[in-house]
Amino acid sequence: MPHDTTPSRIKPALRQRLALLGEILPIVILLVIAISGIRIVFQPYQVVGASMSPALANGERLFVNRAAYSSIPIPGVGDVHPFSTPRRGDIVVLDSDKTDRHSPYIKRIVGLPGEKVSFTDGLVLIDGTPLVEDYIDGAITACTRRLYCAVTVPPGYVYVLGDNRTDSEDSRVFGPVPIDDLVGRAWFGSWPKSRFGPISRPDYGIPAINGS
Repeated sequence: MPHDTTPSRIKPALRQRLALLGEILPIVILLVIAISGIRIVFQPYQVVGASMSPALANGERLFVNRAAYSSIPIPGVGDVHPFSTPRRGDIVVLDSDKTDRHSPYIKRIVGLPGEKVSFTDGLVLIDGTPLVEDYIDGAITACTRRLYCAVTVPPGYVYVLGDNRTDSEDSRVFGPVPIDDLVGRAWFGSWPKSRFGPISRPDYGIPAINGS
């Protein structure tokens, strides 16, 4: 007599395994989708060079929030930022189309749209007011290229500097950068262990400067 392979004859243990697989498979699919979505939003990045020292060291690894400055165009209103707009003190990764490098830069936003950025006596001035920058450990900020040493940041642009002011190619060299060129905001340090945790934004103190 031929062997009966109809579903009704499947052994109970096998049916239980199939039922368990049917329960687990949707969970696995959801996890894959969730992990893929997280990797799309939070992009891993490794710091190259010392331009952001001491805040970020060469070789340090972190995650960049690519959705931080995303915008949604709304007819009659314009671009709406559901999460946030660039803020002074944000550490950002930016495309290097305007520069000589072939890899993204990582810098700190110091000047916002409409503000005049200038330099005097080793200090950064925003609309004539010295910017309090505790994170550069008292380093002198020099600017020798006249074209970008006193500039009003155009709408839709930001002015960025590296924290290591003596070893950074930044807006003093290539000028303000379009907000659309910002890959995202440095969000979370992942390596080394001593740097593990959220990447904070500095408090610029008093007097408060618009947007700080």
